[in-house]
Amino acid sequence: MSAVEHKIQSQKANELFELLSEHKNKSVLSIFGLGYVGAVSAACFADLGHSVIGVDPDQNKVDTINQGQSPIVEEGLAELLTKGVRTGLLKADIDPHSAVINSDISFVCVGTPSTPDGGCDLTYLKAVSAEIGTALKNKDGYHVIVYRSTVPPGTTNNILRPIIEQTSGKRAGKDFGLCFHPEFLRESCAIADFHEPPKTVIGAQDTHSAHTLAKLYDGIDDNIINTSIEVAEMVKYTDNTWHALKVSFANEIGKLGRALGVDSHEVMNVFCRDTKLNLSSYYMKPGFAFGGSCLPKDVRGINHLAQENGVKMPIIGSIIESNTAQIEHAARMIMEWGDGRVGFLGLTFKANTDDLRESPVLELLSIIHRLGRDISIYDPNLDLDTALRHHLMHSRHAGESVEKLMTDLPNMVRTSAASILASCSTIVVSHNTPMFQQAALHRRPEQHVIDLVRAFEGTGLADEVLAAGMNDYLQKPVHALELTNMVRKWAPHQRSQRILLAEDDLALGQVTRAKLEKAGCIVDVVRDGRNAAYAAREADYDLIFMDISMPNMDGIEATKIIRSHHGLRSGVPIVALTALATPELSETYHGICW
Repeated sequence: MSAVEHKIQSQKANELFELLSEHKNKSVLSIFGLGYVGAVSAACFADLGHSVIGVDPDQNKVDTINQGQSPIVEEGLAELLTKGVRTGLLKADIDPHSAVINSDISFVCVGTPSTPDGGCDLTYLKAVSAEIGTALKNKDGYHVIVYRSTVPPGTTNNILRPIIEQTSGKRAGKDFGLCFHPEFLRESCAIADFHEPPKTVIGAQDTHSAHTLAKLYDGIDDNIINTSIEVAEMVKYTDNTWHALKVSFANEIGKLGRALGVDSHEVMNVFCRDTKLNLSSYYMKPGFAFGGSCLPKDVRGINHLAQENGVKMPIIGSIIESNTAQIEHAARMIMEWGDGRVGFLGLTFKANTDDLRESPVLELLSIIHRLGRDISIYDPNLDLDTALRHHLMHSRHAGESVEKLMTDLPNMVRTSAASILASCSTIVVSHNTPMFQQAALHRRPEQHVIDLVRAFEGTGLADEVLAAGMNDYLQKPVHALELTNMVRKWAPHQRSQRILLAEDDLALGQVTRAKLEKAGCIVDVVRDGRNAAYAAREADYDLIFMDISMPNMDGIEATKIIRSHHGLRSGVPIVALTALATPELSETYHGICW
């Protein structure tokens, strides 16, 4: 053997030794489905030092990977697969049972093709879930199941989890973990995307599973986004729809630019330079319709240009229709909640302006007015004479119903938010201002609020309770339906859930306990945080409802102690109970899109 050959063999031996040494402390992964996402994930995790078992019913695909070859065309994938097989960290098999038994975490990456009607075909997902559940029946220890296949929100908890629980005889959150972890790998650059992801989203039912999955990305992404399973599921649909919308929008601008003799690539280059409004989170929160002196006018203008030049723009052409549908949606909500006078807090097209031109609230008012409801309005910035004059000059396209409203509008205007609260059964919050937040907080218990702007976003305890390790929170006093929904969300088992209720108010604790027991739960009650932390360490609970403010130790501190416990009990879902949370959690508070 030459000196060069000896040096090469020594380098390979050292590389193998380092990989195997590092591998000892890493989770063993099984990856179901060795198509695009599965094959890339298997190769990349093996390259990070994990032992990976790929599972696929296609024997040819299994043989291809075991030979260190790539089943798909993807830059760099063949080299990583070869390395994984050579080092012994990667192998493929057709046996799902053995893969589950011999791994710690199972990734499910099988296809979810479209059905003939455009729905999501769950055939492969259901089959794999049953296979994993059957294997879990014979396995001791906590196993984490991670779904990566794109599915409609609710699929993991409502369809796949019951299959696993039924076939395994075990319970999610107690005997095995359940996560939804959407992938954002682009074909032709998937390996680069794996190592530099645009974001890493983990939807988990319990904190133990979320932490186990997050550890796989140590050194790759330090900003893991933890959320609910349903949000994680919907994020993938939202992302892909947005990407498709961007492509189609740019193409429609391109067609119009060509018809007008304008360089559309230069237009979009300038457009994309704006990262404050155009390419940013601005305007990207669901809420009420757009309005004002610019947006409606210019959308109509560009559509008029397209019609004049014979250019079809179905997406841009539907924007006004979509905006009108949002106004009509708000009108239906207002008519649904209460049958008395409707009070509007805010009339101009947005807060802190006196501009009434094409305010979407005016269009909403005209619908409610036409349906015969009495209306009162308060807007501290409204100069009615000037605003009406500008509106009438600007809105020659407006319908008769809006013009009829202009005649009656002066009689609807009130001089304070207090007068709105005193005389109306339904309150519509149109502007996000501290004054109107206070008005909503001080409404009568029977008054319904329709919030068009999410006035209380970011003002509650969400950040604090989540930072402490709590999973969710509820406003006290809690309605029976809200309690039941929270139990179903965080402890969704087909049996009597065991609940720990930590509540220092004796009367409120008795009422809450009775509501939970009526829903079929088994409830233990403690009256301070110290006893809550002790009880959570000593017994298995499916869910804890934890009062924030308690003597001896508050709920935040008790939660931190519970999360520091060793073992599976530290991952029990905890829901905060507080009188200081946002009023959105009240049964008389209704958000237009949340």
